[in-house]
Amino acid sequence: MNAPLSDDATEAGAVAAYLKQHPSFLSDYPELAAQLTVPREQGSVASLAKVIGEGVVSPKQYPTGMPAKGGSDLSDADVQAVAAYVWTLSHK
Repeated sequence: MNAPLSDDATEAGAVAAYLKQHPSFLSDYPELAAQLTVPREQGSVASLAKVIGEGVVSPKQYPTGMPAKGGSDLSDADVQAVAAYVWTLSHK
């Protein structure tokens, strides 16, 4: 049996380690991802979510655009989860 976690710092470290080992966790639980506040800097999760949600009509480098939500029936929570997942891939 594991010893109980003793303080917030230890608990936060354990959560961070778990998420690093399971990068698809937030994609598997989009309702949780939608409730989280992810620190945002320009060009991160918020920007990705906007592009995924709105699509790209006239891309700068590609001949065709991307439809809103990738052309699928994603909920807002799904869009946030995809954006958070893509952001984590680029920040490993």
